Amino acid sequence: MKEKVKASVEKAAAVSLTSDMWTSINTEAYLAVTWHFVDESSTLNTVVLGEQYFPNAHTAENIAQVKGSLMAEWAITGKVTCLVTDGAANMGACARELRLKHAICIAHTLNLVVKKALDQTPELSDIRAKSRKIVGYFRSSTTAKERLSVVQEQLRKPQLKLPYFHDHKAHLKVLDFLQKVRRAL
Repeated sequence: MKEKVKASVEKAAAVSLTSDMWTSINTEAYLAVTWHFVDESSTLNTVVLGEQYFPNAHTAENIAQVKGSLMAEWAITGKVTCLVTDGAANMGACARELRLKHAICIAHTLNLVVKKALDQTPELSDIRAKSRKIVGYFRSSTTAKERLSVVQEQLRKPQLKLPYFHDHKAHLKVLDFLQKVRRAL
């Protein structure tokens, strides 16, 4: 599979990268790098170059070393036109270290704007805090989670998974979840 993907990207004139770092629920850091290119039939392709455990300090140098290695491994170093990341300073410095154009992800930026607006609206801030508390309760108690499932079943409601607060859609997912299970609560 890897050789087939390599062969298709060899024909691409340019490649852009997206990258993100996150911490798992086990407090382990991870780094993911994805490439995007248009093939000869004008089809947009997206391929995960690598996703790996990242125990090192999150310095620009350490991140650039891993990204540089992945770019070399996939033979795309000279084809990368842009690196899209969140707005973290280490990511911008990483792009400079790799001598790549850097763009900040608009979805991440929009999420930050929405979070800030929510934080500055006391009524919404209270709702978010209560929502976190409710979901946290069910996440921390297997008995409570099982009881919620039983009540959902009794009400003939779908068994929904508890949302996490880790991604850019988290707050909306939590509110949507609570709205759907409100009768069971």
